[in-house]
Amino acid sequence: MTITELTQGFHREQNMWQCNYCDVKVRLDQQTQITEHLSAAHHSALTALLAAGGLTDNQQQLMQAFAAGLSDKEIAKAQGVTASTIRQQKYRFRQKAAQARLFLAQYQAVFGEAVTDELLPVPKPAQIMAINTAQDEQVLAKNVDFSSEHPMLKHWPKQESARVCLCTRIVEDFAVDQQYTLSDTNAILDSWYPDHSLLARYLVDFGFMARTADGRQYWRIY
Repeated sequence: MTITELTQGFHREQNMWQCNYCDVKVRLDQQTQITEHLSAAHHSALTALLAAGGLTDNQQQLMQAFAAGLSDKEIAKAQGVTASTIRQQKYRFRQKAAQARLFLAQYQAVFGEAVTDELLPVPKPAQIMAINTAQDEQVLAKNVDFSSEHPMLKHWPKQESARVCLCTRIVEDFAVDQQYTLSDTNAILDSWYPDHSLLARYLVDFGFMARTADGRQYWRIY
């Protein structure tokens, strides 16, 4: 999950919002329900995140106080310590954040994998590629002709990650929770690329769409 998804307490699983801390799921058009669930079942997204690991009970309390906008003096009074002690703890938190950034840079230098908050949301079969939004923009600019009324593919790239990026844009032409006949599916895909069978196969293989066993009905699942 991205930092944004960890912070908000839920993430996208196909065409559903999934709670980060339990099995509760809601439809994409019911985002308010997942935020209400976090408050009711986990106290709040912040409380659940702070309790997820790596912080002592006292550190969690301090984080909650900082998030509430309390001053160092107010927090110190509540905890029975000096304001200087609270400032020192805040400094240690900042040190940990700096160390985390340094480690991410070291990890990226060693393994060649970009660690970014802006990963492209994709179905599970494609998540292993860890495509970020900057890559997505580059792929679209290189492979899609936006000069006409409807965008069209210039060609079908060889890189799997580039194909995933294109699928994220192509699938937007299909409505969620709507069944499409084979002919309707082909018509939509033909507006993108002459080989509609190729596009249909990758949309299904990457987890963007599903189809019946006989291939006569298609529907969007992500």
